[in-house]
Amino acid sequence: MPDLDSQSLADIIIASRRAIEYASSITEDFFSTDLNSQDILIRQMTIVGEAFRRLSDEFKTAHPGLPYGIVVAMRNALVHDYDGIILPDLWYTIKDDLPRLLDKMEQILKNEYGERV
Repeated sequence: MPDLDSQSLADIIIASRRAIEYASSITEDFFSTDLNSQDILIRQMTIVGEAFRRLSDEFKTAHPGLPYGIVVAMRNALVHDYDGIILPDLWYTIKDDLPRLLDKMEQILKNEYGERV
């Protein structure tokens, strides 16, 4: 797989960890009213989506079970439909879906590239 894939995986892992760590330090109520917290988490999720978009076709073929379309669609919504972001959905994604995705991406990076971030 191209070197860009390993860099994209690293970017996904780092941004996911940052989002998860920051979200664990605040409440959903705080997130829903604090613009700085929204900016932080939206930025990290945008990075996750952009890095997913950059993964090669070879990578996608080798890992068909990953949610490419959903992750990239969320990135596009965060960037282009910024005034329509549904904060509870974003919060749920970070708290419930992102940790599972992070585990998968860490395993792929370790197993295929022998790397850890």
